[in-house]
Amino acid sequence: MKEGILVTCEEAKQTLHFHLDGDDHHPHVKLAHHHRVTCAHCEAHLDQLKEVERELRSMVQLSAPCSLHERIMKRVQSTPQKRPLYGSVDRGKLM
Repeated sequence: MKEGILVTCEEAKQTLHFHLDGDDHHPHVKLAHHHRVTCAHCEAHLDQLKEVERELRSMVQLSAPCSLHERIMKRVQSTPQKRPLYGSVDRGKLM
């Protein structure tokens, strides 16, 4: 996107993450903003993304049980290991 060039809907959508992250000083964000002012579809898309972000932030964050790491490690240690495909071939001889 160059200054003075019209921004398409697709180009504007590609910059929305900058806007959502608060990086409004990025040059592409400024160009996309000018597009969104005149494009109801892109403005609505940004509003939807903002709503999703609000919903995600409002969700209760769950913590894993304290014993989860220990249970996973026990399971990993008790799982039989597969032999490598190259078997017992000396890898040095393959080169």
